[in-house]
Amino acid sequence: MLIIAIVSGMAVLSLRTSSDDGAQGAARRFRSVLDAVALDSLARSRNYGLQVWQTGYAFVTLDDKGKWVAAELPSDAGEATHRLGEGVRASLRVADQGVSLTPRQEDGPPQILVLYNGEMTPFAIAFRADAAAAQGQVFRVTADAVGHLATVRQGSP
Repeated sequence: MLIIAIVSGMAVLSLRTSSDDGAQGAARRFRSVLDAVALDSLARSRNYGLQVWQTGYAFVTLDDKGKWVAAELPSDAGEATHRLGEGVRASLRVADQGVSLTPRQEDGPPQILVLYNGEMTPFAIAFRADAAAAQGQVFRVTADAVGHLATVRQGSP
């Protein structure tokens, strides 16, 4: 488990210094952070929530009063809140249903749960960059109910 955490941490650090930008970079960063959070969830038997809006996402946990608050993530995952790059937008499907996303972060329950037993809410999050939209480039990260993640490039929205 320690080796997995170290390798995951190196991957996140390399992404932070990468020159990758746009939709592809956003998808890679999201996938890397989600991998680190899922590993931490398993290692610490801790549930996380994921809130997504058009220009970013945040990991949250329940506090003692049952309120969703910013999560304290492992150091290899960075901050709880992540903003997408300039001109990059996210769209979300949860359990094959489209989700209406707000332009910016708002309080409320997460759309996605990452559970301590390795399960998570099935979802697909698509990242589109304004410049790439004309070319139809979309990068999608998907998860099934048992936490298997996949990243795919699609040629059209």
